[in-house]
Amino acid sequence: MTTKYEKHIVIDCDFTDQLEAWSVGKTHLEFAIKTPDHKHEVVRGHISDIFSRDHVDHLLLSDGRDFRLDQVVGVKELSQ
Repeated sequence: MTTKYEKHIVIDCDFTDQLEAWSVGKTHLEFAIKTPDHKHEVVRGHISDIFSRDHVDHLLLSDGRDFRLDQVVGVKELSQ
């Protein structure tokens, strides 16, 4: 799901900290992701890793999908 975007948006540290806490707790999450055509896609899963590629922060899910953190427009916890 990694895609080229025109501009990188810096991610708030508090948001990154919350993502890391969810990752450690293996919290099942639902993400609203902005697609390149400015639509929203719903993605569900556990965070496996948060990493930087080409100076852009990315999120890796346990199923192998990854996307840029600046594509995330919403996150909510799901009951397990």
